[in-house]
Amino acid sequence: GGMTNFQIIFPFEVTLVAADGQWVNPYSNTTFWVSVAQRMDFLIQVPANYNSSSIFITAWSENFIKSVPAPIVLTSFNSISDEEENSILKELQEFVSDTYATGMMNNFLNYELRSFIGLEQKNIDNSQVILLTGDNGFRGLNHHSYRLPPTAPTFEQNPYPILVNYGQRVELNIQNENPDGHPMHLHGHQFQVTNVDGTEIENGVVRDVVFVPGGCHNVTIQFDAVNPGVWAFHCHLEFHLAAGMLTTIEYQ
Repeated sequence: GGMTNFQIIFPFEVTLVAADGQWVNPYSNTTFWVSVAQRMDFLIQVPANYNSSSIFITAWSENFIKSVPAPIVLTSFNSISDEEENSILKELQEFVSDTYATGMMNNFLNYELRSFIGLEQKNIDNSQVILLTGDNGFRGLNHHSYRLPPTAPTFEQNPYPILVNYGQRVELNIQNENPDGHPMHLHGHQFQVTNVDGTEIENGVVRDVVFVPGGCHNVTIQFDAVNPGVWAFHCHLEFHLAAGMLTTIEYQ
């Protein structure tokens, strides 16, 4: 959904091999958080002692009290009979709890994932602070809002862009000052996570959507300005984007 992060739980350990289309060093676990607009690629090797013809994966909605399951079933059948379908549904009911609560999405994967091919080591040419402010997306970036049609009546140039020059190594220090977590998406570029809450991340993950948890958490990213144009940088929660939690990267 456009406003919901999910905790993905597999019945056995699987290996994450790419994030947002960018290769990562293989990372194995049973549980993965994915925010709105993030994408993940998994290598699934079924254990020899797994005794079902179907793989039951559950995407749990982010919630403190009670999460809602969105079951995903991978089956070896090209087509299934009613009897096989009923058997799968019975197994699924046993697999999915109705009392589970995920809590809120955290920064864990920002610490853990490492890029398979990271950015070249370069000095930073352009460093800027991006404050996540306001409420529910209103006045959400550095205390400003910028909206595009149809949520704005007419198109206007962004009065507060992030200005870059071609060839620069750009650093954005994203500081979240409100309770909401925000999946921040940069168009036209891939960036590398370099710092999480004051901890330097060596060879952090390269991707195009980074989640910054609410409650005064920070994430620093770097990218190379090598794709001239005007590119959106925004929160990918649909209501926040509609409220104006949007700015632009603009080449001078």
